[in-house]
Order: sequence, then C-alpha cells, then structure tokens
Amino acid sequence: MGLILKTLADNPATIIIDALDELRADRRHEIFEYLDQIVKQSPNVVKVLLTSRNDGDIVCRLDTTPNVYISAQENRGDIERFIDAELDKAITQKRLLRGHVSADVQRQITFELNHRADGMFRWVSLQIQNLCDPQRMKLEEDVLHELRHLPQSLSDLYKIAFDQICQLGPWSYEMAMGALQLLLVAGRPIAWPEILHILQVSHSIIQRPISREELLDITCNFIDDDGKQECPRFAHQSVREYLETRPDFANAEANVAYMCLRQIAAPNEANTSDFQYPTLYLCDHLAATVPEQRVRHLWWTS
Repeated sequence: MGLILKTLADNPATIIIDALDELRADRRHEIFEYLDQIVKQSPNVVKVLLTSRNDGDIVCRLDTTPNVYISAQENRGDIERFIDAELDKAITQKRLLRGHVSADVQRQITFELNHRADGMFRWVSLQIQNLCDPQRMKLEEDVLHELRHLPQSLSDLYKIAFDQICQLGPWSYEMAMGALQLLLVAGRPIAWPEILHILQVSHSIIQRPISREELLDITCNFIDDDGKQECPRFAHQSVREYLETRPDFANAEANVAYMCLRQIAAPNEANTSDFQYPTLYLCDHLAATVPEQRVRHLWWTS
C-alpha cells in the first residue's frame, strides 16, 4: 500500500481489480480496507474499478461505499450483438444442425439466450457449444427441446462439455486430459510448441506432431486461443474452478510430473532444445505429490 500511495503523490490513478469474487471470501474484507485507506490518504485523485459477480458480501460492502454500479442490464446490447455473431458463425460453419436452421428456430434460440444470459458472455458461448453437439442435436426439435431445459449454471454447462471429452476416443481423451491437467498445475505459462511436444512424447502411441487445432478441438472449448497468444490458457477462470472440483484431477501433479519425466527422457531434437519447462519444474510437481501417489506411479522409482 505504501508503494501505491507514493506513486499517487505525483500522479492521479485508476486501480483496476478484475474478478474480485475469485478471491477467498474470508480475505475480501482486506482488499476493501486497503482500498478505503488508499482513497482516504491519497493526495491525488484515485478511482477504483471493480468487476465481480454479485456475491452477497461484496454487494453488501459496496452498498456502504459511494459508487457507480454497472449491472448486466447495461451491457445487454453487447450481449445481444455477441449472441447474433456467435449464432451466425455456428450456422455458417455448419456446426449447428449442419447449417440447416430455419429462421424461426434461429429467432427462438436468440430470444432464449438473450432472456437468460444475465450478462454472462461465457454462459452464452457454452450454451451455443451445447446446442452444436453433433451427437445429440440432429433435428430442430432436439434443439427446441434443449432450449426449454437450458442449464443455468456454468458448472452444469461445464459438466456437459466435460462429458463430451469423456466420450472421445481413448487417445483423444488421454491427450485432452493431459493438456487440461498440465494447464491446471503448470508453474508458469508454457508456449504452444513446448506444450504440444510434451503431450506428444508423454503418449507413446502418438508418433507425429500434434497440432494446435487438434488440441483445441479435443478440449471442447476449455482452452482458449485467439491465434495471437504464445501460450494456451483456460478460456475463463471458471474453467479452472470447475476442474479443481473434479476427482479426475486429484492426481494432476503426479501425472504432470510423469509428463515432465517423459520429456526429459526423450531423445533430444534440434527444434526442442529450448524446451526447459520439464527440467525446471519437475521437482516442483514431485514435491506437490504425496507418497501414495509416488508408490502408485512407480515410473520415477524404477
């Protein structure tokens, strides 16, 4: 706080805190106390911009502070444009009912998504992904039935998306799980070429380079890529929160340690000499495991 106040001595500033609700509930009051002190003690103008879900303790605390509140209703126009654009793209790319969607069904989809989005862009993306499931959505009537039973929570939608991963072929499933576990516990961002190589060498049946497009496809919208990023990342913080609740990821540290060992043991290739993640972080992943996991995974004691 002292450093911030020192900076404010010469300059006005805006402090931006995104996703305050992601902070542990028992620590949030500390942030508010610090912000109160900064605003009161600052010799210059200081503004604070917070984004958060409407968690009860946060709403209650902000009610006692002068603020300008922007609700989901204020970004309704943005949500509407986003829904139109994403739905048009799904139809144009023939992901939704192979592109054969009547104007009436398109209107009904647009209406339901607008009516229930509550300002959540991520919710819209997952709903459209759900409606585009080629295994379940064969007829317009299937889509209309799904519209009447749209899951409201992100957790329910993530379960649907994760079930799609579970229905993949065995090696697609293993590769997708490996990627998600690696992103979940990685000690630092890992560049695309390196993460693809780690996944390839840790799955012996894969004898060719894995492409970025293949990985994005099999991870079913859990991983984000806009074509400009050097490193893959989860599509949203709520993805990490969801995966952390699943028992499938209880052994993520041990599995990632195994991937690191496979990468270290793999023959050196000219184009992989700069891939340093396994060497630098293997010990961290091993330290995060428990003895039972090490015994069960005999690969590092043999």
